[in-house]
Amino acid sequence: MRHGPRILQMVNTVIGIDLGTQALKVLFLDANGGGLVADATAPLALYRTDNGVAEQEHQWWLSALSEAMGGIDPEIRRTARAMAVSGQQHGFVAVDRSDRVLAPVKLWCDTSTQAQAEQIEEAFGVEAAGAADHDEHGADHDDGAHGDDADEGHGEDGSAEEIGRAHV
Repeated sequence: MRHGPRILQMVNTVIGIDLGTQALKVLFLDANGGGLVADATAPLALYRTDNGVAEQEHQWWLSALSEAMGGIDPEIRRTARAMAVSGQQHGFVAVDRSDRVLAPVKLWCDTSTQAQAEQIEEAFGVEAAGAADHDEHGADHDDGAHGDDADEGHGEDGSAEEIGRAHV
């Protein structure tokens, strides 16, 4: 926990909450551009196995948020007027119709479902499997991490199967 210099008259603040893979961090920033007022971090556990599982329990996120917010002076917490939240990309939280979480949260680094992803690609084609690389306007968002074949738009033999493997 870190607090900025004691402010004689409290300013309005904006809360920034960042849910990372290893920790949850909260920042209270002066809403008028005056910089950091206070911050706190709470660690997060990560469940990993040798077969590619990488998961967290949603309750761990809520507990970490409570812990981090508890590390901020209540006077400063009362000055919050807005909030921004960022989190891990490509996580999967399965919920039912009542928004109850059904299973541990699959994280971006979980590779345990690679076989199922390949089955989906085989059943529905490359277009369905590669849809995440394009936005709603069809713009390509390939970050280049798939190798030269993906950047060229075809595999060594130019087949759809080869294209799909380049994007997986």
